[in-house]
Amino acid sequence: RPGPPPSPGRPEEFGLADLGRAALERRWTIAGLLLASLAAAAAYLALATPVYRASALIRVEGRATGGASLGELGIVRQERAPAELEPELVLLRSRQLLGAVVDELGLDRVAVPRRAPLFGHALARRWRGPGPAPAPLGLSRFGWGGEQLRLALLEVPPELLDVPLRLTALEGGRFRLQGPGAFSIEGTVGVPASSSGEQPADVLVEELVARPGTEFTVLRRRRDDVAEALQDELRLAEKAKKSGVLVLTLDGADREQAAAIVNAIAAAYLRTARERDSAEVSRAQLFLDAQLPALKSKVDATEGALDSFLASQRGSSSSVEGPALVSRRAEIDRELSALEQQRAELAQRYTDRHPLMVELAAKLRQLRARQEELAARLRQLPVAQDELARLTRDARLASEQYLQRLAEARQLKAAQAVAGSRAALLDAAVVPLRPVSPLARQVLSLAALLGLLAGVGVAFAAKALGMGGGDAAELERATGLPVFATLPHSRRQDRATRSTRRRPAGPLPVLAALEPADATVENLRALRTTVQAAAGGPGKNVVAVLGPRPGVGKSFVCANLAQALAASGRKVLLIDADLRSGVLHRYFGIPPQPGLSDVLCGAATLEAALVRTKLLDVLPAGSRLAGASELLARPAFEELLAALARQYELVLVDTAPLLAVADPLSVARLAGLNLLVLRAWRRPVRDARLAIKRLERAGAAAQGIVLNDARQGGEAYGAYRGEEPGPPAVAPPPPTVDREPERGERCSSTESR
Repeated sequence: RPGPPPSPGRPEEFGLADLGRAALERRWTIAGLLLASLAAAAAYLALATPVYRASALIRVEGRATGGASLGELGIVRQERAPAELEPELVLLRSRQLLGAVVDELGLDRVAVPRRAPLFGHALARRWRGPGPAPAPLGLSRFGWGGEQLRLALLEVPPELLDVPLRLTALEGGRFRLQGPGAFSIEGTVGVPASSSGEQPADVLVEELVARPGTEFTVLRRRRDDVAEALQDELRLAEKAKKSGVLVLTLDGADREQAAAIVNAIAAAYLRTARERDSAEVSRAQLFLDAQLPALKSKVDATEGALDSFLASQRGSSSSVEGPALVSRRAEIDRELSALEQQRAELAQRYTDRHPLMVELAAKLRQLRARQEELAARLRQLPVAQDELARLTRDARLASEQYLQRLAEARQLKAAQAVAGSRAALLDAAVVPLRPVSPLARQVLSLAALLGLLAGVGVAFAAKALGMGGGDAAELERATGLPVFATLPHSRRQDRATRSTRRRPAGPLPVLAALEPADATVENLRALRTTVQAAAGGPGKNVVAVLGPRPGVGKSFVCANLAQALAASGRKVLLIDADLRSGVLHRYFGIPPQPGLSDVLCGAATLEAALVRTKLLDVLPAGSRLAGASELLARPAFEELLAALARQYELVLVDTAPLLAVADPLSVARLAGLNLLVLRAWRRPVRDARLAIKRLERAGAAAQGIVLNDARQGGEAYGAYRGEEPGPPAVAPPPPTVDREPERGERCSSTESR
């Protein structure tokens, strides 16, 4: 007997080969999940509303640099610094600007056709015919494609804001607008209509294209809510770092409306930017116009003072030298100021050792020296000459300041006439032709990937939880028990079984008798050889066929193995010890009669209960009893089993499900060989561990495993393939019984089978 199974608490180690086999065993599960995922993706692509994206480009320039005066703005294009885009982004997202767009496009008025649930929107999008689509199956209240409704006016009381209203198209270009309560308006397309009463409202339908009876959902939304929704949906970004180019992007199901909204936002921004720049020029113009009168008065005052002084000093010999020195010093001051500004600009790019900086420093030293020289000469003049020089300098400075401001004012007026904005539209939004989502290629690829991952994950999880296909190597490694045989799935058995399903109590086919060349029968012959070798010798010829749960094919294996053993010339007895729901009598066409339960309770003799068929003897379960486990636990069953073991070469005992009831434990303790039948793809590893543990606790043990219903084509069992199938098999007629069984007195608590 093999050693004990591995400890249940010890984790199993899976290699790549095991995982590959797990994926191969679950290949149909993986394929099914893949197809289901692709089908779901195709349904999503068919039903999902396509989303289109519209975008526009706006260039924003910075303010002029290089010390340009306000008057030079608009006349000479100066070098501009990179624009600060944060204020522009705030302006583009402002409620004031977006609210103007809402008013311009009427976005607070919503009018959409009513669609049929689930498939209505998808069918309407695919309509390409002229006019509205016909209504299928008489569902004229829904729009099926081609409907149009444009509202030029919709004014409702505050309590009806954001409340859906129903507009129904009528004959002759008329419509009916209905709402909650008694609210109702009837009108004609192109003519304003109003309702009076407690809920006054005004509506003007500009265009209505629909079949009579088609319903639309009409909604008047709050202006601020629509503007806030636009703030959330509008995406703004800089095209490239420090490029000064803004990208406006908006996604929407209506591609024409999306492009119109983006262009309206761009136009509103450019208009606002132009007004802002024009306002700056106007403020500068007002500032200069306010300064000019004061500067003109100052010029008149300084020139009058100079004329009065010259008149009082007429005839003096030094009256000419002073003004000449003052004029020369003023010219040197202007030259010094210009050179200082030039030096400041060059210092941003060059060091003091650069030749240009050295040359500029030499010129500055020469001019400062001449400035000091002229200042010394002016100090040597008489008091009258010094006063003349001061008055001449004041008059000249006042005149130059006035003329400069006057020139700036004239240039600002010219700039205001031809003024342009620092913002310009580079690319306007166009109506997009292709949606940005959903994209068929990406959706299908992702669905295929997810389907494969889900299928492989299910296969690996089933492997880890002991729910895999359960090949022989896996079962032997997990349980420590040898796998005596692996029985492939038989399509011939399926065909034969389907013919008996209409009669729940009818006969069941014995595959070993119907199709001797079937691959399953060939593997049963291999199991027969193993059982004969393992159950040889006195006291070991009782073979218990155990199954962990219903549906593993335990009775199928037991009946066909008994047939194969009897066909080899062995004297075989088949006992149905499933006293609760045994079905072996159906495999051999045995009518209701006394059986094992009747023998154990003394209601019938063994001779009366035994049924002799052509090849083997069968002891059916007999009457169904409530205390079946007590009957099998009595010494009478042990004595009966021992007596039968002496009369037959092999005794096969079919039992109830091991994990469901305690009956099989009594049989397993008395058997010389316990076969555990497991079904592939039905948690064989997990069931085997639970069954082995239950047997060990009862003082019994399983000696081998039979893996049933394995799928052909895999490497889980290496089944021998039989011959090509012949004509469809049919259930055999009930076999001839050697004698009519005697009917003894039944137990008082029994129920006839």
